[in-house]
Amino acid sequence: MQYIIRNTNENYTQMNNHSAQNSDLSLQAKGLLLVLMSNKDTWRPYIDELSKRSRNGRDAHRAAFDELKEAGYIRIYRKSFGRGKGIQNFPLVQDVPISDSYWEYWVSNLEKELSTE
Repeated sequence: MQYIIRNTNENYTQMNNHSAQNSDLSLQAKGLLLVLMSNKDTWRPYIDELSKRSRNGRDAHRAAFDELKEAGYIRIYRKSFGRGKGIQNFPLVQDVPISDSYWEYWVSNLEKELSTE
C-alpha cells in the first residue's frame, strides 16, 4: 500500500533526501531548504524576501538560514567591487552539503561571469 503520494506532473521540486533525513537539522532548517530549492536556480535568496513567504518572523528565518550555513548546505561568497563601490553577497544553496572542491569550482565560475559584466 502506498502511503506517500507525489504529484510529479507539474509544479514540483525534486531534491536529494540527504537534508530530509539529516537528524542534525531542525525541522525549520529542513523546511527553509525546501523553500530555497523550490526557486529558479538563478534566484539569489535574501532573508527579508524569505520571511515574507511564511508567518515565521525574520529572526526564525535567520536562525534556520544560519543553521543551514553551519551544516554546509549554504555558502556565501562575498565580492568587493572596490573602494566605495560596496560588497555583494552571492549565496550558493545545495540540497547536500557543499564540498570544498565544488565550492572552489563554483567561485571560479562566478568570478569568470562577474568579470564579463
